[in-house]
Amino acid sequence: MLSRFPFSFISQLSRKITHSSGTIEMIDELVQLIFDTLEMDHIYDSVLSYIEQKYRTELEDVTDINLKQHIVDQRLSSSFEECGVMDIVLAVFNEMGITDRLQALENRKIMLQNEVNSVQQRIDSLVSEMTNLQINSFGRVVRLFDDRIIDLAKEDEDVEVIEKPTS
Repeated sequence: MLSRFPFSFISQLSRKITHSSGTIEMIDELVQLIFDTLEMDHIYDSVLSYIEQKYRTELEDVTDINLKQHIVDQRLSSSFEECGVMDIVLAVFNEMGITDRLQALENRKIMLQNEVNSVQQRIDSLVSEMTNLQINSFGRVVRLFDDRIIDLAKEDEDVEVIEKPTS
């Protein structure tokens, strides 16, 4: 049933993947190529006949066409796996190096995430050091927007205005 699929698919995929300009375009072309190849090699017909045979009693018990369509839709992905289509697609992806590229991108993503975390830790450390420097240099005295200076050392008491602005 699927004997022609890999050969036509691999040859078309090899031509398409070398002519693709960008990653997004390549993915779009790849997905469209998979759909076209499945249609051209009548894979859909084979998988649908497999679903019809395997779930015959379930489909015969239902009279509503929309419900039958829903049943077929629900069984389609598992039927692709059971018929070996997904294994072939994954094998082609491995042959073309797509899974290796995906793994390399995943590793790069992890490395970049670690760098982001490291930078965030350095920023947090710098903010903490600046806060400590301000506290050590100026005590707990803070200058407010309106040029009032207050002493924050007295936490339990009311905030005391040390210096009033000169107007």
